[in-house]
Amino acid sequence: MENTNTEIKSETLPTMLRESVFYPCCYTDGAPIKHLDTHFSCFIYADYAVERNKIETIVNRPGLSGYTLDSTVEIPAETLFGVDWYTFMQQNRDCLRKVRDEWKAPYALHFHFVRKAGAPKLCKPAIDFIYIKAEAIAAYRGLYHRLGIAPACVTYIQPGAGLGGGNYGDFPAHFDRALRMEAGPPRYLLLDEVTAYGGAYMPLIAEYNLLAHWRYRPEGFDSGYLYFGEYVKDQPVARRTDSVELHGENNGLSGKFCNHRLPEGF
Repeated sequence: MENTNTEIKSETLPTMLRESVFYPCCYTDGAPIKHLDTHFSCFIYADYAVERNKIETIVNRPGLSGYTLDSTVEIPAETLFGVDWYTFMQQNRDCLRKVRDEWKAPYALHFHFVRKAGAPKLCKPAIDFIYIKAEAIAAYRGLYHRLGIAPACVTYIQPGAGLGGGNYGDFPAHFDRALRMEAGPPRYLLLDEVTAYGGAYMPLIAEYNLLAHWRYRPEGFDSGYLYFGEYVKDQPVARRTDSVELHGENNGLSGKFCNHRLPEGF
């Protein structure tokens, strides 16, 4: 793989993490990048079930609309987590015991995209996409807790807790706790309506104000909505110098997620 000056280093990682969008249990869903790439330029995905060749194939074709893949670099576990993969797995045995499938051949890949000539100027000049094959809470702790940092945004879409019988049924409660620890909740949250009101609900969701929503159709599921909100409990968590203003289909909706169910046919 090409090794370019976009390679992530331990000393530059904290800055990237503070501005990142973290997506646990993501599989290969591109929704966060599709809807948020005009406001965020670093997207970090974590899922223990996606093999390396699958994500490399998707990234290379079809890739990201409006962007060209500039480089692909493997990131050592030591750079991301401060320890090697074996030690990282030992440190997170509590999480690994919860998942249904065995976690094998971990990896972390950094894909650097640059905006194509003629692409809308609202798009960021470059996008950094990091895919980590790891259990999601373990990855969050290793990335953010270790450095006392919170991401700018977390995506929480149908994490699959309990699917197939016993697949980390406590994930929502444990992830809720992880998001509240250390530097506290992310300023922004992106989630789907099934997660907002269904079995993967987290109490933290009620502490966010709705800013925008979009229609969303994940692979294998019926059409629904994505919600984007800002943390408001006590006072806004100011970790970015600018405020994100999105032009989604909010139709004047405001208030907390838990107070909004979109009417049929809306």
